[in-house]
Amino acid sequence: QFYALYPHMTVRENVCFPLANAGIPPMERNRRVEETADRLGIQSFLDRHPNELSGGDQQRVSLARAIVRDPSIYLMDEPLGQLDANIRLDLREAIRSQQLATQVTTVYVTHDQEEALSLADTVVVMNEGEIEQVGTPDEVYNNPKNLFVANFVGSPGMNFIEGVIEHRDSKTVFRRNGHSFDVPDGQPSASVTLGIRPEYIRFDENGGVRGEITVSEYFGDHHIVHVETELGGLSIRTSDSATPGDRVKLSLDPDRIRLFSSRE
Repeated sequence: QFYALYPHMTVRENVCFPLANAGIPPMERNRRVEETADRLGIQSFLDRHPNELSGGDQQRVSLARAIVRDPSIYLMDEPLGQLDANIRLDLREAIRSQQLATQVTTVYVTHDQEEALSLADTVVVMNEGEIEQVGTPDEVYNNPKNLFVANFVGSPGMNFIEGVIEHRDSKTVFRRNGHSFDVPDGQPSASVTLGIRPEYIRFDENGGVRGEITVSEYFGDHHIVHVETELGGLSIRTSDSATPGDRVKLSLDPDRIRLFSSRE
């Protein structure tokens, strides 16, 4: 997370330092430094000192100094935590490219769910030192094991609706405030929490859930719209424009509904 570069050394000397310390021959050191510099895009300032570089470039140098060792495993603890958004994106791509090129196992610690989902082959979601779920990014996002994972992963997290499972007319349904949604058979009658991601709720003139838009946040290619409904407050990710105060009808994608027991 912190650069910890040697200020009296050039970038080249900083990156080369662990190799020299390990007794690697000069020709091999130079080859590794040049190769790593090319991979992380720091060739143009190898002969500068750290105080001549931006924060993002200093972080590239710090990563290069670790990568040049050619270890059997990397441990990265919030390596992008101190950087601006645009620089984070650039370095995220560099780290992923490095991992794909070398196939070296990388343990990457982050509180940024987007970072975790975009970089990882396997995601481990932890809460106060306890592992909540282990899975692929798709599994963790679309099939969260419990309410904590469902809320923590995603921006915004899953919408939650409290209700009950009932069995009527050979069907299994989730009910809340006069609304019912078909759910897979085999669910026992019980109080449960229905979860659904914001992108799986849509504006629908024939929808059965009525509400009023309270807030609409613009993000360029989409809006995050907050709607107060009879089922409670719901967040929706949509490409449709929306105006606070508008009355709307919503539908929920039944194939994307997830159910959680009160114990999860």
